[in-house]
Amino acid sequence: MSACRYCGLPVPEPIWDRSAPAQQGSAYCCYGCRFAHAVTQESGEEGAARWTLTQLGLAIFFSMNVMVFTIALWAYNGSHAAPDQQMAQSLADLFRHICLLMSLPVLFLLGRPLLENALEQIRQRVFSTDLLLVGGVIASFVYSVISVWSGRGEIY
Repeated sequence: MSACRYCGLPVPEPIWDRSAPAQQGSAYCCYGCRFAHAVTQESGEEGAARWTLTQLGLAIFFSMNVMVFTIALWAYNGSHAAPDQQMAQSLADLFRHICLLMSLPVLFLLGRPLLENALEQIRQRVFSTDLLLVGGVIASFVYSVISVWSGRGEIY
């Protein structure tokens, strides 16, 4: 039995081909290890493209979670009377905090390149759309943090 090239877990021999045992260090225990090894070991243009795609995939994952919790949060926006108002308010507060927590990775994964580009353009004394986008993103995130912690207002 050989070990996974990425995480070191044991990799069983393939059932369908016992005549060709897995070579030491070339097998992976799962697709996740194969993908993680490909992302971390690639260099140059292909490695940068894979890392950018990984960041985008993670940001989409967290954005979809924020969307689901936001839909659940605003499904009954006061139009229906809840039988247990205290429980409904506690659940709404929990969803607001989860939305804020899930938006942090999106902010860092997708906002960092914008911020770096905006700062570089400021150093060159060029004001572009990136600066406006960064300003809007930071303003909406700060407003959302204040809204979540105060328990009132919209979250973005």
